[in-house]
Amino acid sequence: MNSKERLLEVLRGGIPDRVPVSLFVQEEYLSYFYPGKEIDRVKTATECAEYYGFDIITKSKEFEPVPYFFKRSYPNWELSEETWEKDRIVYTRHQIRTPAKTLQEVIAVPDTDHGTAGVSASVREYLIKDESDIEAFIKYVPDIDKDTLAHMKEFCDWSHRVIGDKGIAAPWMWSGVYNKATELRDIQELMVDPYD
Repeated sequence: MNSKERLLEVLRGGIPDRVPVSLFVQEEYLSYFYPGKEIDRVKTATECAEYYGFDIITKSKEFEPVPYFFKRSYPNWELSEETWEKDRIVYTRHQIRTPAKTLQEVIAVPDTDHGTAGVSASVREYLIKDESDIEAFIKYVPDIDKDTLAHMKEFCDWSHRVIGDKGIAAPWMWSGVYNKATELRDIQELMVDPYD
């Protein structure tokens, strides 16, 4: 069995020729292993799997850190973004102007040089702060567009070509509804919203 067949057999509930071994490799390790090289969670991780001989499950963040509605403007959803660094922390501010009001969030991530892209950001200012923010968000958040869906398909096709029979792709997405809600609204507020 090749790595792809082995991993898929386990996911189907079958018994492969051996236990698959898939290490969790991302920017932090890859930037250490390949110093000075442009790091990609699909391409470079697949090269690393070939080098060590393990079964790769790539975990691309192409779509995970920022949902489509934080990547560009839409009708009634005008997006602006600002990034700055202070004390080795990289901050990003998203502002979204809707006809009802302007929404704003600030996220932060430590600057770890080449490995920074693999670190998850933490929220410093939540996008949804009160009931009027919830109403504006629900009313104006755009539906996912055809260009974004086409990009997703193209990226997945590219990933499959790069990985080949060395493994499978499991790209990270925007997380589940509850997890995404905790990124947009302070969890303490989110927990009492149903009661309010």
